[in-house]
Amino acid sequence: MPQITASIATLPRRISQLKQTLASISPQVDRINIYFDGHAESAINELVPYVDTHFMRAAHDTQRRGDAGKFYWAHQIKGYHFTCDDDLVYPPDYVETMIAAIERHERRVIVGVLGSRFTAFPIGYYCSRAGHLGLLAANSCDQLVHILGTGTVAYHTDTLEVNLSHFPRVNMSDAQLAIRAKRRGVSMVSIKRPKDWLQALVVAGASIFGEFKRTRNDDVKTALIQAEAPWPTLPPIDGSHEQPRISRRRTAPS
Repeated sequence: MPQITASIATLPRRISQLKQTLASISPQVDRINIYFDGHAESAINELVPYVDTHFMRAAHDTQRRGDAGKFYWAHQIKGYHFTCDDDLVYPPDYVETMIAAIERHERRVIVGVLGSRFTAFPIGYYCSRAGHLGLLAANSCDQLVHILGTGTVAYHTDTLEVNLSHFPRVNMSDAQLAIRAKRRGVSMVSIKRPKDWLQALVVAGASIFGEFKRTRNDDVKTALIQAEAPWPTLPPIDGSHEQPRISRRRTAPS
């Protein structure tokens, strides 16, 4: 069985939520990577009761990378890589279900839960999403999407080579992973699952999407997505139980 690695980027104000996240995901994986974005180095001591530190790898980086910290070790990882958020509780069958989806599609896709797709040429990163598969929503079948939320992503490293250089912009990892996958001809799939399969934790302070709702400004992310146009046309999101047709990989220059 290939090694299973989970990687998380976390903020200091979310240490209590992180403990719950680790308690849910750590029993399901072989290794945990935690990128501490702005924490004191002593923060790791608080996590000892929640994760076996013998298989935990931590980084305290002076360069604030935001959610891209999930990919701090990506170039070193072999096998199944799960990128997680510090404000989610993952179900006991999370890793098993996600790996089954990867293998169902013959390791040709990136899988996830939260997903969305754009119109032919988006005029807004958030505002021009033609279909949205929410984090807590049920999904009756696997659905092709343009974007997956990196808090609920998994892939086999044979499918896509990823490293930190692919995430130069802070707190834009969803868009940058989608662009990397598109350039390499790798599809993204939001997997079938029941309603409320994951649990979202209440957190204090701003979030990435919360900042957009406050400012209504997604210009930078929109520019990133528009620069990659055209995006492929995808079948409508519906209740069909047919598996999506995954085209053979066609790669563009990396």
